[in-house]
Amino acid sequence: KQRIAPKQKLSIIMALAEAEFRLVEGGSDRVQLDALLAKIGWIGQEIN
Repeated sequence: KQRIAPKQKLSIIMALAEAEFRLVEGGSDRVQLDALLAKIGWIGQEIN
């Protein structure tokens, strides 16, 4: 079982915060979800 390092946890939290900010500012929910999933996928590749 692999654990997520604190640095990666912080990156995920920052990506969530950025997506939330963009949604509040009127960004497209679909675009923000796609961007968030891509960012989390990229962070996941760093773990492996």
